[in-house]
Amino acid sequence: MATSQHQISFCGGWTASKIVEFIKPDASLGSVYNDLHAFPINHGIYGAIEYEYTLYPFKLSTGISATEFGTSRFILGAWVMYYINIPIMIGYQWKLPKDVSITLKGGAEIAIETSSTVATNNKWQTIALGTMGLEASWKRLKFGLKGQFSMNPFRDWKTSYLHHLGITTYVGYVLFDSEKNKKRRAKRLAKKESKTITNY
Repeated sequence: MATSQHQISFCGGWTASKIVEFIKPDASLGSVYNDLHAFPINHGIYGAIEYEYTLYPFKLSTGISATEFGTSRFILGAWVMYYINIPIMIGYQWKLPKDVSITLKGGAEIAIETSSTVATNNKWQTIALGTMGLEASWKRLKFGLKGQFSMNPFRDWKTSYLHHLGITTYVGYVLFDSEKNKKRRAKRLAKKESKTITNY
C-alpha cells in the first residue's frame, strides 16, 4: 500500500545566473550597445526552507527561498536583484538501495523582487520562474541541481525584454521526517512492551 511522508528541510547553496536579453523588432541600437549589454554570469548565495509531501513515487514540494539573480557587470558595476521565491514543484522519485533516492522535479516559482543594486523606476517586480531540477538524497542529506528561467520579463525596456536564467546547486538537511519519527516511536513502544513483559 502507498504510504505518505512529510519532510521539512533546510537547504543552502549558490546560484550562477545570467540576464538574457530579447531585442524588440523596432529597437534602434547604437554601435556600443552589445558591449554595454554583454551581461557576464553572476554568482550569488541561495537558501531555502522546504516542505515536501511524498505519496510514493510522487512528491510535492513547496516552501520559501532567497535567491540572487543578475549579472556581474553592467555599465558601472554588478547588477544584482534579490528575490524571495515560493515554489510549487511536482516530482517523481526512484528509491535505490541503502537509503538512496533520486527525484526529478518540475514546476514553477513565484519570485518577488525585494531589492536591486541598480536603481530603476519599475523595480519590485513579481516574476514566474519555470524550474526543472534533479535531487539525490541519502538518509537525511540532500544534493540538488535546478535550472530556472523567468517566463515573464523582469524589466521591459524600450529596446528589449530582460529575463533571468540561472542554475542553482544546493546541499540540504532534513530537519523533520514523519516516516523516521514513526519508526522511532514504534521502536520505543516495542522496548516498553518488552520491559513490561520481562517485569511481569
